[in-house]
Amino acid sequence: MDILPLCFTIFQFCGFWRPINYTSWSKFLYNCYTVFVTFCIYSFTLSQAINSITVLDDINNLTNNTFMLVTMISVCCKIANILVKREAVINAINMFLENFEDLVEQKIKKKYDLIAWSVTRNYSILVTITAICYIVTPLVINDIEKRVLPNRAWYPYDLSSLTLFWLSYVHQSFALASAAFINVANDTFIPGLMIQNCAQLEILEHRVEKLIILTRSKKTENETKKEYKEILEKCIRYHNRIIKFAKIIEKMFEPVIFVQFFVTVLTLCSSMYQLSRHSTLIVEIINLIFYLISMLFQLFFYCHRGNELFLKSIEVGDNLYKMDWLSLRPSRRKDLLIIMIRTNKPIQLTIGGIITLSFSAYISILKASYSVFNLLQQTSEK
Repeated sequence: MDILPLCFTIFQFCGFWRPINYTSWSKFLYNCYTVFVTFCIYSFTLSQAINSITVLDDINNLTNNTFMLVTMISVCCKIANILVKREAVINAINMFLENFEDLVEQKIKKKYDLIAWSVTRNYSILVTITAICYIVTPLVINDIEKRVLPNRAWYPYDLSSLTLFWLSYVHQSFALASAAFINVANDTFIPGLMIQNCAQLEILEHRVEKLIILTRSKKTENETKKEYKEILEKCIRYHNRIIKFAKIIEKMFEPVIFVQFFVTVLTLCSSMYQLSRHSTLIVEIINLIFYLISMLFQLFFYCHRGNELFLKSIEVGDNLYKMDWLSLRPSRRKDLLIIMIRTNKPIQLTIGGIITLSFSAYISILKASYSVFNLLQQTSEK
């Protein structure tokens, strides 16, 4: 895909974005790979869930299982969403696959593409380090005779068999690695679409500025009037598409983001609780710190990019106010008022009708996580 290529490459590598140009046999093989990865992740999540049921009476073991279990549940939701919404995603992206009108628009697009690419690259490095730590740690701090897996999970067989133990270890390692990269792709793809929306708003600003320049040109009245009308109509249509694109993002990914926010509260408080309980195992503390940082960034991407989209949509209207209106004819001022009235209602992405993607939502979720963490501590001390 021309938009967010790194995200789509990771999705493709994980088995959840089949290239459009694949032939029948390639489609079949890729679909088999998708089923295999899905089975590994879902079966691992199920085994964790069963194990968590067996330790409901032990708050320490329960919190130790919870933060990874709910993370895997969110990954399962992300997998289902990207597979079901594939055509909707393609249609949404195709809305803005058009030729640029000048070099300035190309530079704007490249600037925001670089931002999106950098976010995906940096986050993938952080998550990769975290995943490697979780996969390798059991082998480093434990003897092989103890049969310690990366995560506690229930299996319908005895792990005393070395062969079965290694099969289980490979199963968990593959599931964890796949889940990590799916998180990277999904949690930078959605904010990446918001970044693209910001790029479109800046392109709109540039096109509106061309209207003002046109009014000062030395062309004949008929030429100017015709060209002005064409650019104005393009600007209005383009702005409507930008708003529609934002609503599509909200509708397509609202369930996933809502689940992610709920999961983040549980994982943050669970990991903080585990950190407060670990006093000697430095390796496990490092693992938890990396995991906690990953979750904080994951949440930050959504809130930060939602906030930036909100501010950028306001900026379009503000820049219209700053233009030299006195140099415009009354009829031209009325035309620009159409766009200004539309920009009076900024673009805000709301999840579940209660959570607006903004910095205030980020702070609220952190406060909620800390409240649950205090509740867990009080419960464990009783």
